Parts: sequence; C-alpha cells; structure tokens
Amino acid sequence: MKIKLTGTGSITSMQNCASCLINEEILIDCGNGIIKSLMKNSIDIYKINIVLITHLHADHFFDLPFIILLRSFRRVKEQLVIYGPKGLRKAIALLFEVGYADIEDWEEHLNNGNTLIMEYTELDVAVNKYRIKSYEVNHGNFKPAYGFTVSDEQSILGYSGDSGICLGVEEIVKKSDLAIMDCSFPQGVEAHMGVNDLERLLNQYDDKEIVATHMSSESRKLALSSNNERLIVLEDMFEIEI
Repeated sequence: MKIKLTGTGSITSMQNCASCLINEEILIDCGNGIIKSLMKNSIDIYKINIVLITHLHADHFFDLPFIILLRSFRRVKEQLVIYGPKGLRKAIALLFEVGYADIEDWEEHLNNGNTLIMEYTELDVAVNKYRIKSYEVNHGNFKPAYGFTVSDEQSILGYSGDSGICLGVEEIVKKSDLAIMDCSFPQGVEAHMGVNDLERLLNQYDDKEIVATHMSSESRKLALSSNNERLIVLEDMFEIEI
C-alpha cells in the first residue's frame, strides 16, 4: 500500500490541509486547496474512485465541489464514491449555492461525472480490494467525527481525522500497521491530540509507528525533536509504503 501525504498541516500552518492518498485511488479528506495541489503535483485526480470525509469542517471537505465539477466537465466514466457523515449532501449543496449561484442544478454535475455521495453513520464496506471501516472519535463539541482503517490484502492503514485521545483512536492504532494521527498541538486538548498523546500511544503500543498530521508549526517543531523514533514527521507529498 502506497500512501502519499497530500497534506500534513492545520489551518494555522503553511502546509496543506490534512489529507492522504492511498494507491492513487482513495483520498481521505478533501479540504480547501487539496485538489489544486494534487493537480500541481501531477497527480491524476480522475483515478481517485473513493473519497472518505472524516467530518464536516471546512479544511476537510471544502474542495469537494471542485472535484465534482472537474469530473463533470470531463464526463468521467469511472465512478467516484464520496463517503461522508450525515449532512454531507446538504453541506455540498450550500457550497454550490454560495460559490456557484449560477448553477441551477448542481446534482446534474454528479450525474455528468459519475459521482455518487454516500452518507454514513457507521461505515464497514468492501470496495474493490479494500476494506474500509469507520470509528467514531472525539472532536470535542463537534459531532459526528470519524477516523478510519483502510486495509488491503497486505496491510492496514489507520487515520484518526481530527480527534482528542479517545477509545476510537486507540482502536485505530491497535488495528493498524501504520497510523496517521492528528497532532495539532504540543499538548493535547479534548478536540485534538498533541505530541504528548502520540508519544503515549507509541509507549502503549510498542510495535506501532505513527505519522503525525494536522500539525501546527509548534507541534511540528516539538514532534521533530521527539526521542521516539517511531513518531514520524513528514512534509506534504511525501510517499511512504507499508
């Protein structure tokens, strides 16, 4: 499984919004600027056939209208399924209403580009060679918020989404060969993990590796100085394989 870290930052940092691309087929989160960044880095966005949205904050789903429109303009035949929490369709409709008021029927663009929106409260699906499972996580007062495991025949990737330390996060780490975890702050809070939380998880699961994401400049600096070699800090567009 090849994982490209398409974004490792939070809204406070210079890096792209937190997201990752699996085998150039599955995109986890699609925040503002991600689609343009993929295109700029010569990534074929039309090969993406699954988008997983962790929660409905702008930096995690605001680029969805652009991939919908681009697929529509090209009349892409291969289907894209966008999985997101309940309320995703309404949220996308509002984005089109605000950003493209001249479009009378935005759902026509879904049809033109063979794009399907699937809302979930619990996701456990087999798609092609992958098994995708959702886990509810604690993003403070914002609910619902989810993380995922994505597995193929060889490996399991875990992804926390935005979350404080919680049972959902621990379950993701426990089940994954590699976990990509929220690291917004030097010290964790209810809604976001910090470097201290990732170090705690690595001490608890001593056979695991964690890649930090959703980092502020402060948490990135502290994570880079961590004594735990299994806490991995990478830049945008770096590719790793598990």
